[in-house]
Amino acid sequence: MAAVFQLYQQAIDQGLIELAPSTVVTVRSAHKMMAATEIADGRRFGDIRLSRLTWQDIEYLYAAMRTRGCSSAYVRRCATVLARSLELARKRGLIDSNPSKDAARPRTSRTKPFAPTSDEVRAVLAGAQRRDAEIADAAKILASTGMRRGEFLALRWGDIALDIGEIHVAAAISDGGPGVGVVRKKTKKSDWRDVPLTSAAVEA
Repeated sequence: MAAVFQLYQQAIDQGLIELAPSTVVTVRSAHKMMAATEIADGRRFGDIRLSRLTWQDIEYLYAAMRTRGCSSAYVRRCATVLARSLELARKRGLIDSNPSKDAARPRTSRTKPFAPTSDEVRAVLAGAQRRDAEIADAAKILASTGMRRGEFLALRWGDIALDIGEIHVAAAISDGGPGVGVVRKKTKKSDWRDVPLTSAAVEA
């Protein structure tokens, strides 16, 4: 499998696969993590020969990563990287089919979003104002725009147009996983939007 990961990274380096710089870092981190992970029978995933790789091995990999403390979201990102790496190997004629397609990916738990009442929002803002003025300003912007936390943290001055009272949201801060840390990534174009600023947000 190490050779498959190397093949995919070579394709990136040669410009055959176009990825954002932050995504390239995430891919390399995922390859390193998966290659070093020991699955149920004690084998390192990176040492498995491609011709002998099965979908069961891949599911063992996902389970082992979760046991090591990796989040479901990170394992799912690794699963995407693995699937694309194996698909490239298939296109190059190294395997007849992509075994990752038969492996079940870990599910991410989704909870119903919590919507605070107006009184609760006012109480939070008042509490923030008493403790830290800068945090209070950030809370005002979040409360009045509905931006996600990662979107707010990814803002740059070029995204803010105070003259017309708008914020352009097109990126977010996220966890790139072990060995990568926090990265700023552009969001999907379907999530791009111009958010109007209230007078309180402009003052903040």
